[in-house]
Amino acid sequence: AGVPGYGPLILGTNGIETRSNALLVSLEKPYTTTSGWGATIAYTYTDAKENRQFGEHYALDYPTLAQFGWKKAGGVAPHRLVATGIYDAPWGFTLSSKLTLATQSPRYGTNCLAGWTDCKLDQYTPDGKYGEKRLDIAVEKNWSVGGGVKLRTRADLFNVFNWTNYTGYDDWWGA
Repeated sequence: AGVPGYGPLILGTNGIETRSNALLVSLEKPYTTTSGWGATIAYTYTDAKENRQFGEHYALDYPTLAQFGWKKAGGVAPHRLVATGIYDAPWGFTLSSKLTLATQSPRYGTNCLAGWTDCKLDQYTPDGKYGEKRLDIAVEKNWSVGGGVKLRTRADLFNVFNWTNYTGYDDWWGA
């Protein structure tokens, strides 16, 4: 039904919320030219919830947000570990690396397994231990070309071991 002379009517409520509790533990040995090396390690635990899928502006799946309920925040890995290192190598080269490990993040999907007239929004966590697993390394060299001008050359190798990191899934069941 609509408003006579105007068409359909949608009433909006500002009530989309997110809640997050996080714990960060980190250690750092800053790089200095004297030592010639530096390293960091950081672990983050995040317990995040939302009453609507993050990034969505409307909640049209149910008549009210209360029916959506609180779910784990989509796209937020509960556990994440990041480690970096930098080292002054011989012949003026600098080597650096970054390792990232994160558990799988919850995702949302449209579940139509009960039939096209009974589709609903479901949450799931993909299979597998890691949602992100990558090691990046870089090598850099700086040259002085005179007159206070420096030339810098850098080569990067991303995801050294070619670990699979999925960015999308089939989030529609029963189609």
